[in-house]
Formats: sequence, C-alpha cells, structure tokens
Amino acid sequence: MKSTLQWSSCQIWLTAFLAGIALASGGELHSKPVFEIRMETPLSSIQSVVGSAVRGAVVSPAIVDGQVYLPVGAKINGRVIRRSKVGFGLRHERALLGILFSEVELPDGSKFPIETSLISVDNAREDVTREGYIRGILAADSLPTYIFGVWHWPTSVLPHRALMGLTGASGMTWVRVAPNPIGAAAFLGLRYALVPWPNPEIQLPAGAELRLRLDWIDDSAPTSVAGEASPLDKGLGERLESTAFQITKLGGTSPGDIINLAFVGTHAQVTNAFETAGWVTADSLDRRSFMDTYRAYTTGQGYATAPVSELKHQGLAPALVFQKALNTITKRHHIRIWAAEDFGDQTLWIAAASHDVGLEFDGARLKFTHRIDERLDLERTKVMNDLAYVGCLDSVSYVRRPAVETHTNGSEKTQTDGRMAVGFIGSCSSPTGTLGERLFDSRKPWLLYRLGQRTILETRNYLFRRNAYYQVYWLARKTRVFARRTRPTPAVVDSSVQANIPVTRLQLLQSASIVDPILEPVKLRETNDPARD
Repeated sequence: MKSTLQWSSCQIWLTAFLAGIALASGGELHSKPVFEIRMETPLSSIQSVVGSAVRGAVVSPAIVDGQVYLPVGAKINGRVIRRSKVGFGLRHERALLGILFSEVELPDGSKFPIETSLISVDNAREDVTREGYIRGILAADSLPTYIFGVWHWPTSVLPHRALMGLTGASGMTWVRVAPNPIGAAAFLGLRYALVPWPNPEIQLPAGAELRLRLDWIDDSAPTSVAGEASPLDKGLGERLESTAFQITKLGGTSPGDIINLAFVGTHAQVTNAFETAGWVTADSLDRRSFMDTYRAYTTGQGYATAPVSELKHQGLAPALVFQKALNTITKRHHIRIWAAEDFGDQTLWIAAASHDVGLEFDGARLKFTHRIDERLDLERTKVMNDLAYVGCLDSVSYVRRPAVETHTNGSEKTQTDGRMAVGFIGSCSSPTGTLGERLFDSRKPWLLYRLGQRTILETRNYLFRRNAYYQVYWLARKTRVFARRTRPTPAVVDSSVQANIPVTRLQLLQSASIVDPILEPVKLRETNDPARD
C-alpha cells in the first residue's frame, strides 16, 4: 500500500522498536507489534481526571512484515479511563491509573481509530497490571521497613504499637531507654528522619515513555515500506569486526556488557546527540553521589545522574558515560563510550550499552548491584531509535562479528546476535511539535497530611504483611518468579533490517527503520558482505 505520509527526512531516518509478524485482512493483527511512545501530557493519580485527554508521540514504530503501520512522529491520542489515588490510605494502598489510546494522528494530519494495550512504563518504579492499568508502589513495603520488625504470633499490643510506630528495633530501643511518651515521640521523629517516606502516588511527567501493543488498526490507514541499513565501508567494517568486544570490571572479571555500538562524529557531536535525545551524563562516585543514591532508594525516587560502576575496555576507562532514567534508581538505560581512533576530522567511537532492570545482591563483593537485561540487542536498538527520533543520525550500518556470536559470559547470561550497530552522527533536529506541561504541581502535601498517610499505611503494612505467615508466602512467590527468570529463553535477534525489500529513495526517507522482531527473526543481509561493497 502506497504511503500518503509526508514528513521531514531529518526525523525519520531510523525508526523501530519491537515488530510483530503478520496482519490479517481488515486490520486485525494475528501477532501484535509493540511500539514506544513519548508522552506529551503528564499523568497523575492525584490530578488526572477520568475522561481527560492524553497524547503521546511515536518514538519507535509498529512494523509488521516490513510495513510501517505507525510511523515515527505520529501522535497517539487517548483518555484517562480510571484513576484511584492513595490519599490517607484508608481505602487504597496503591494508586491506579488507566489510560486508553484509541486514535492515531499521522504526520499529514489524517486520523484513524486503533486499539492498543499498555505493556509497560519505561524505567518506572510503577508496574502495569494484566488489565493494562498503571499501578503505583506499596510505599510502606520497602527493605528499610524490615527494621520495624516481623511478628509471628498475634498479641494485644500489636495494633497500638504499630499505630505509634514503636515496633521492631525502634520499639525495643524505646522500652530499654525511654519508655515514656516523650521518648516515644523522640524515637518516632528519629525514625521518620532516618527512613524517608516515598510518595505513593503516580506522578509521570511529560517525556515519560510507554510501551504499547498494537492490537488493531483501521484498514484504510496508509502504510509505508521499512527501509534497510546503509552499506558500510569495507575497511571500516573489517576494523570494527576485529575490535575487542569484551570489557572488564575492576577485579578483571567480565560483566554481561559488551561492545555493541560504534559512532562516527566529533566529541561535540556525540555529546550533543545524546543530550538532545534526553540522555544525561552520569555523576562520578563520591560521598555526595553516594548519599543521593541512598536518598533516591529510600524515598522511591529517581536519580537521573546516578553514578555507574567503573568498567574498562583494554584497561581504559570510558571517555563518555550517558544514561536515561525516569523515577526509580533501580532501572535505567546507560552507555559507556570509548574513543577508538581518529577518523578523518572526526573520531571513531566504540560503546557498550545495556539496560539496568533491577537490583540484586553481589555475594562476592557483599553489595547490591544492578541486574542488566540479558537481551543486549534491545538496548542497542533503543540507543539508535532515540538518536534517530531527534534527527541526529545521518545513516546506520551493521557489522557482523562471528567471534561474538559464539561468546559466552560465564555466569552472566546474555543474548545477542553479535552484530555491532554503527551510527554516523550529524546535526540534530528535534521532532516537530512541542511538549506540553512538563510536570503536574509537584509541591509536597502538608506535613500533617504526609504524617497521617504514613502512619496509616505503615500500620496496615505491619499488621498484614510484616508477619511470619505472609513472609513465607512472599518467599515462595519470589522463588517461583526467580525460577522462571532463570529458565533458558529463546535467543532474541535484533533484526534491524529486512532482506530483499525493494525501496525507492523516497520510501527510504519516509520510513527507514530499525526493525527488532522478537517473535520471528528474519534472515539478514549483512552490511559488510563483500557482495555489497
């Protein structure tokens, strides 16, 4: 189907995230492609109103069988269909927000009905329920609250001790040191000061990224052909193919991260490209950043510039480190970049990108560390999509590396097709349209309101979850989830080009894309194939 889309070529160069497999007649999808949008309106469990309009821009499109159904730059319109706030915590312990996206507005202004399902909010502390609602956190159910004790037998002192906050370590200390009302108030104030209280409400700013599944689209909606990656100079391809791909930790061991990206551009161009795409420079690890990390963890907030662990490539620390997070310290996209060699009046850079998706305890070093998504190719695609969305890439190529295809990282399980993405950085042009209001009113509620909310939620949590019976159930659930996560999974191939798709230059400018089909990898025609040079 010939596309009727007319968009600026600087915004379109490469566009895709996760593609599905096939379309049935009449717009019904057999296998649903997943795409990503960037919100232009903020979302809040306090201030969003049921029925209010929401809007987002497609960052990586929905592609099926080489056809782009939702192009980059298209607007996705929807409305709020459900909202539950925590308030004082008398009715709800979690906030809930339901969003329904039902219309796509293409760059030429035409509009078509669609059906979508919300999959996840990228790098958010919130999760998404099976019904597709954004669900807030249990503010009182965090690791620091274990110091308040776990009871194993019901007693008459449980309710009022819990309501006063005098349980566990604080309760035992109060009984031994100052068993009087003044001492109780002092210990309660000290506890509130040492263990900050996270805001249990959902507050997502404009710019938050959501992953959606396209379930149905009107069959009259136009499509365009997804383009291929650009050919790569044979000499450059051979140099990158022979580049060492492993990086090391301080102790000399190899992490799951590998060199999976390369860029050609000046230092200023690379820095400007990532900053324009919404990535920020990581802080160095010092006393201040350590305290900021602790504060972010205990309050359930984000730390956009949190330091990253020191990894080296052939003994050298990275020259640049960028990351992208939202509202949690436990999840973030991050990339480490090294200068490889001069490339004319520019520089050839190599990089390792991975996605932190949670925290785990490192028994060897006796500390908590981030756990990365083992599907490294998805992060490779994420980086390229973000740079392409703001028009910072002139072209993209891929290098096949047979040595990486057969490589394993010991105990760190990773999946990759072994290829390296090569991006040629140009001048950036931000997407059309301006973001709406960045944030809702972020002023903190009154102190008495926050104290009342915390007292009620902590009391509920202590009585119903901080007991031996619930903890056994919780441990069994976590063990089952962990067992599922450690099972072998099919390899994920980041098929960023599709073979044998004839495209004209006009179609390439309109729909050039990185395709990342998780469900059905396609046969690739590598860009460093001698037959193409």
